[in-house]
This record gives sequence, structure tokens and C-alpha cells, in this order.
Amino acid sequence: MTTIKALASGAFQIRVVSTLLPKPFYATFDTRQQAVAYSHHLKVSAQPVRACLPEEVA
Repeated sequence: MTTIKALASGAFQIRVVSTLLPKPFYATFDTRQQAVAYSHHLKVSAQPVRACLPEEVA
């Protein structure tokens, strides 16, 4: 699950929580468009990995 948060600095932070990761992953971007594009990239990249995992893990 990915969430996007606007920071006080005007930047945008994504937070990714997944059973595939040992802890949440954070990344910061200058624009919301960059954050959305990267979050979409992560979602698409994870699909083949999730297809190989048992349902209780994915």
C-alpha cells in the first residue's frame, strides 16, 4: 500500500508498506506528479513478484 503526503517544505513523500518489505519504505519528490509516477512504477514492478508468492504472503 502506498500513500502520498504533502510535506511542509512543499515536497511530497511516498510511504510504501508491504509484507514483502521488512519496514516501510519512504521516498521524497519535488512534485506530486513525480511521487504518483514513482508509486505507480513500484506497484507495477511488484505485480510479477506477488504472482509468485502464496496468497497468505502477498
